[in-house]
Amino acid sequence: MTTTLSSKGQIVIPAPVRERHNFRVGDELLIEEREDEIILKKARRKRKKSLVQWMLDCPASDFKIERVRDLPKNIKL
Repeated sequence: MTTTLSSKGQIVIPAPVRERHNFRVGDELLIEEREDEIILKKARRKRKKSLVQWMLDCPASDFKIERVRDLPKNIKL
């Protein structure tokens, strides 16, 4: 399979390849160079921490998990 480099340095990844690798618009790709090869890899997304995990990880916090039970029921964590 081949593709062509545009005047702006862009390439099109053919649809079958995008579908096989689940590439979507806006996905970040990592570029690795090896001698005479260029390798594209989908960048892994960093998982966002939940509010509770963020509060538990905060070193300056005296947040206790038991306090979550006291939160109003309409607050989604």
